[in-house]
Amino acid sequence: PYSAGYGSVEAEMIARADHTDFDFGPDNHRVFDFVDDATQGTEYQTAIKPYRKRKDGRGAIMALKRQYAGKDTYARRYAEGEKMIAIQWKGTGHYPMSKHVQRHRIGFGIIETCAPHMSGCVPTATLRVRRLLDSIVTSDPSLHAAITLIEQDDVEGGMRNDFEKAATALQRADPVNKRLSSDNSKRNLSGVDGADIGLAVILKQGRGPKTGVHLRWHPPKEFKALQKPERDELQAWRKKYPKVAERSIPK
Repeated sequence: PYSAGYGSVEAEMIARADHTDFDFGPDNHRVFDFVDDATQGTEYQTAIKPYRKRKDGRGAIMALKRQYAGKDTYARRYAEGEKMIAIQWKGTGHYPMSKHVQRHRIGFGIIETCAPHMSGCVPTATLRVRRLLDSIVTSDPSLHAAITLIEQDDVEGGMRNDFEKAATALQRADPVNKRLSSDNSKRNLSGVDGADIGLAVILKQGRGPKTGVHLRWHPPKEFKALQKPERDELQAWRKKYPKVAERSIPK
């Protein structure tokens, strides 16, 4: 029912459609409206601008294909993807492994999209892992151990043949993430006031360094029974660490 060169009735009807008959004009305008709506607020609006006055949908689509879907465009995007996955990760600064892995995901996604439209090849799962491991430059022993485990896990479904599994193992051993977590803990500690820092010290020691008085709340009768040096040290402690002293009062 259709010519062998077209592959289907629909494909042959599209190829043989007359662009001058009565139905083409309204359809062409509707197509332009669809394209215009879809490209609102994007960089693609510039490409279809010359076709807006005539509402030439076919012309707008052809312009988009020429500018954004031609072989040159796919080749350029493919090269961008290759460049992304070639960037080395050295485990310095504040760039964690998770961001490096995400960059590889995006880069491989671009390559997979562009490869069918040009002579480029789509990387296999094993090659994806290999490219990820090759991009890591580090002397961290934990990360080296993780890389060794990945390379040795060369079975079906193993880490060497599964990008996401390998990425998970690398992120668990990430020295940058560990360092950032440690820095955050230090900042949180330095952000508390003297009372909270003193609490850690006092809970460990429990007694004044000068007189050995118990650094806690004392009932009035017990407080009066203390020696003057003990009362002085206790009052100095309360003044220096008021929040700690307040927490020691029975509720």
